[in-house]
Amino acid sequence: MSKLTDLRNKVLGRPEDVAASKAADAALHANSRREQKAGIDWETDEFLELNAAACKAAKKLPRWRGGHR
Repeated sequence: MSKLTDLRNKVLGRPEDVAASKAADAALHANSRREQKAGIDWETDEFLELNAAACKAAKKLPRWRGGHR
C-alpha cells in the first residue's frame, strides 16, 4: 500500500471496519426499537450480545469516527 492509503486508513478507518461498525450499530438500534415496541425496558441477552459486538467493531475505528467506546 502507498503511504497515502496507510494515512487515510489511520485517519478515517479502514472501509471494511467502518462498514462493520455501521452494521453492528444498525443491528443494535433495530433490536432496541423492537424491544421498546414490545415494552421491554431491561437489557436482554440479545441486547448485550449486540452491544458487545458494536463495541468490538468500534475499537477498530479512530475516536472521532465512533471508536474506542
